[in-house]
Amino acid sequence: MSSVLQESDSALETATLEERFNAAERELRLLRAQIDSPLLIINAAGDIEARVVPGTDKIAEYFLSLPMLTAVSFANIDKEILNDFFELFFDKRRNENMLRAINPLKKVRIHASGLEDRYLSFSFQRFHDTEELTQAIVRVKDITRELEHAERLEAERQENDRKTEILFKIIHVDAALLAEFMDSASSGLEAINTALKKESLTPEQKLKQIARIAHSIKGNAGMLELDFFRHEVHRFEDEVRHLQSDSTTDGSKFITLLNMKEGLKKNLNDMEALIEKLSNFKMETGSAIITEKTKILNVLRQLVQKVAQEENKSVELDASAINFESIPNRYLAVVREFLVQAIQNAIIHGIESPDERNQNNKPKQAVIRLQLAERQGNLELTVADDGRGLHLDKLKQLAFARGVSADKIARLTPAQIASIILVAGVSTAAATTERAGRGVGLDMLRDSLHAVGGKLRITFREGDYLQLTAQLPIAS
Repeated sequence: MSSVLQESDSALETATLEERFNAAERELRLLRAQIDSPLLIINAAGDIEARVVPGTDKIAEYFLSLPMLTAVSFANIDKEILNDFFELFFDKRRNENMLRAINPLKKVRIHASGLEDRYLSFSFQRFHDTEELTQAIVRVKDITRELEHAERLEAERQENDRKTEILFKIIHVDAALLAEFMDSASSGLEAINTALKKESLTPEQKLKQIARIAHSIKGNAGMLELDFFRHEVHRFEDEVRHLQSDSTTDGSKFITLLNMKEGLKKNLNDMEALIEKLSNFKMETGSAIITEKTKILNVLRQLVQKVAQEENKSVELDASAINFESIPNRYLAVVREFLVQAIQNAIIHGIESPDERNQNNKPKQAVIRLQLAERQGNLELTVADDGRGLHLDKLKQLAFARGVSADKIARLTPAQIASIILVAGVSTAAATTERAGRGVGLDMLRDSLHAVGGKLRITFREGDYLQLTAQLPIAS
């Protein structure tokens, strides 16, 4: 009787195992029909113990050939990080939802022989029907197209935001001034392109020319508060400065500058396209110069307000002693450049903070005065501030730092010491910003004046004032 019962139990157990096996087969077939991407079963060591790989694409073929998950050619994923994750995942004490949040394989790039780089997402799920946690299901999803689509949308969003910023800025700028800026900026970029390609110039000479041109473009953009363009030119200047400090600079290293220059050109082209779309934006070129003369003062006032706010200073612009209409058209560009640079220098370098002025018994609000006069056949345009003037000891220290001997410095007159601020690369700014610190402003300004037959004169009293005067010959 006992033997019969044992045989019956054995037959029943066999039948039960067969049913379970058949049920598992049906579930596996159903699973195969439902999934459209590789499904792997791994152990705690990352070995692939089973796989369901639908289709015959390259990704499927790739996973058919893998012995273990850590054999995947992950880009920029440290294998130690992956092993640490497996160790945590197969620890039943760890919360599975928390582990999904720190999954290092949610978005990874893979590269393998014969397969283009793809972006895959790996999701992990534990087996919960075993007493010991020894296996996990890994679903692999190709998310390359999803990411490419998301990147396209993000790029479009950023481009729309950029154009919206450009539009917002240009509608607040006088049409004539904007037209003149675009012409001068376009000419400046072409001059940069010429310098980059000019074989007769050494790399050092190219970079010096390019730095001056870029600084002028940036100053003009700042005057019109075209900050989006000023920021891009500042980045361009950063690259120029980087190359100037690289003693191994050769022709191949100018490729980055060429690409960045093209980016600036694209900004100008976008500005032009947006202007054309503004039906109420009229650019009357016939009266552009006259319009610029009559409105440049308002632009300068805006510049003073903006830079003073950035520097946390209080500054008033007094232009009662200047008539822009008396400035010859041929000098208009250099005059604008002079005023922008001189005003920025006054606010950033010369004028003290309200607290410092108060301590020195000065009004908390500083004054920058503009004056235009005719003297001995010259137009004299002066920008004067009532700030701290020039700090001669600080200039001596700068000269010493640049290799001038202490004996020679001791023999310099105050005027000679003051002229140190005109040396290329010398700046009294504590740090480099988008408006100061590169040491090319006054040096460039002096050369621009010399190019039209003019001169730059510096007058100061330490602790009291600084005057920059541009002398321009009246006779053509």
